[in-house]
Amino acid sequence: MATLLKNQNDFVRTPSRVSGGSASLNTSEFLFCSNSPEAVDSADIADSGCWLNRVEGLKGVGQIYIWHTNETNGSINKTILVYNPNTYPIKISITHSGLTDLAKPGPEGAAWANYHKGIAQSPVTVSANGYGNLFPGAIANGHTYGILARINITKSDGSAITGTG
Repeated sequence: MATLLKNQNDFVRTPSRVSGGSASLNTSEFLFCSNSPEAVDSADIADSGCWLNRVEGLKGVGQIYIWHTNETNGSINKTILVYNPNTYPIKISITHSGLTDLAKPGPEGAAWANYHKGIAQSPVTVSANGYGNLFPGAIANGHTYGILARINITKSDGSAITGTG
């Protein structure tokens, strides 16, 4: 388990590669990432016919990472809009989550701490050919907002979605 450090003194680090290290890619899960543009202005939002990220066919277990700053000169409503194209309802379980709403850009340490604690959200059921919202809320102008989450998308009875989703 990772340890989050807070309020540490800065010092120069000169890292070196540790022998025997390895990394692997988990291709059985998805990552929904939205961080570009980091600064969102009025031309980037749904009222202007835009979305910040769009992915089709997600199913199973995955991660969400969102990090943006509202620079629209007004308050905006943020959400992850989910469309279910299936002929059956789906359930989105949120097992870990951390949310950020900062008056000025800064670190997202509290969001990561909550994520690692396993802070869950109520599941969202989306009807067949229907829409649902994840993490809706208002964001004031100038605020930086972030979402870290681990989710599982299944049929509403909890069984796995097969095929293209």
